[in-house]
Amino acid sequence: MAPKETVTLALITPSADRISGSMLRPLNIWASIRGLKSLNIIVIPVRSIIHIFPWLKKVIQFDIVLISGVNPWILAIITLIRRIFMKSTIVDVHGFAWLEASMFGSNILYRTILLISEKLGYTKANHLIVASPWLAKTLREYFKVRNVHVIENAVSYIFESAVNRIRKLSIDPLLIIRSDELRNVISEARSRNKSILLSALPDAFRANILAYQTLLSIVNALSNEALIIVTGFAKPTKFAKLDNVVHAGYLTWVEYIAILLISDAVILLYPNNAICGGARNKVLEAGYCKKPVIATSIGVMHLPLSPMRHYIPLDMFKQSIRRSEAWYKIALEFNELVLAHYNFNTFRTNFIKLIISLIQQELMRIKI
Repeated sequence: MAPKETVTLALITPSADRISGSMLRPLNIWASIRGLKSLNIIVIPVRSIIHIFPWLKKVIQFDIVLISGVNPWILAIITLIRRIFMKSTIVDVHGFAWLEASMFGSNILYRTILLISEKLGYTKANHLIVASPWLAKTLREYFKVRNVHVIENAVSYIFESAVNRIRKLSIDPLLIIRSDELRNVISEARSRNKSILLSALPDAFRANILAYQTLLSIVNALSNEALIIVTGFAKPTKFAKLDNVVHAGYLTWVEYIAILLISDAVILLYPNNAICGGARNKVLEAGYCKKPVIATSIGVMHLPLSPMRHYIPLDMFKQSIRRSEAWYKIALEFNELVLAHYNFNTFRTNFIKLIISLIQQELMRIKI
């Protein structure tokens, strides 16, 4: 039986009030496949399992379900339902939640739920798409899964679009920031010729809390030569108040981009136990904007970067915290790498080629 001309596909993604890192890859996926004439696509945003119920009929009936970025237990339930009805499921994996929780020292009950959920979700899916070769290797080792395909993380299309529009307007990004207090602090730092460092560390993620703690350990060494702007804390008052650290809280997507464009560098000090499944979005975004990245090796994991060529390691940064020509050269080298291999167009081309191949395989397997 020949495959039918139009395939129904449900893309299941996270639902949130604001754009977060876990949503950027699903957004890239949607932007990649939305124009394919051979697919009839619906997007199902899910915050908890109850959000699936209104869509349950379509989840069961659609030819393909593609899941990206949702919690492991939601992933497991949807994948099991699809397996019961002998339907094809493709799972896009951003990270290994159980392994990350184990390294963070989470309680055993939580880790057990994660492990069971991920094992069910990954082993019962027909195909896995993962964000890095490391993640592909790790999942194969832990769960003995076979159909694993790598599509590396990339700068999101909405980020590229927003940056390009701001640049086209030729205005000072400082004008985009709504808070008078934050604008004044940045203006004062500029007038005093301080280095402005951005550290985007939303406190919803344990890895970011660890990075924040590492950042605090070097703050005193910075003296008054640098201003660090920390974004992503819902309640910044629970953290230490320091003269050269500003807690900007949660910002709009455009405000975050504005501060990034204003900054002299991005500082992301993740310790060794703050692993992740793919290249961090904020690292790629800094590279796209030609901003030097001050980071640990874990902060830039999954990227083929060399210290003092593509990024500034912490020890070297401590020796010279003033922006310099060397900073610019490092940022330019990283920018060239991002534009060549980690841009949205590259992601879209690779993803379309893979998803069409996987869909064809699944349609032939179940003889639709």
